[in-house]
Amino acid sequence: MNGIEIIEIRALHKTKEKLETELQKVLVEVEKEPGDFHVKIYSRINLETDFVILIMCESKRTLNGESQLGILLSEGLKDYGMMNYSKWQELSVANAHLKTNCSTH
Repeated sequence: MNGIEIIEIRALHKTKEKLETELQKVLVEVEKEPGDFHVKIYSRINLETDFVILIMCESKRTLNGESQLGILLSEGLKDYGMMNYSKWQELSVANAHLKTNCSTH
């Protein structure tokens, strides 16, 4: 089941450059490690203090909770500013609980 962890960070102005350097180091380290995870990091256009880290997992097993990588990153980066950390799973036919009938009144 495919999943994604999202870590959003709004850095303090004084920590922005240091955070950028840390995030670049994270990318280098993650690329060295084999595994099911792919990491992408984005900076927000028009708001230079905002960053988002996407940790994408492609796995045949069910995803439960956060990955060790997500936990380490969220804990290690929380001192840079406000942070939001969330875990998402891909919606598929096997795990969808959606009504397929539409009615109009």
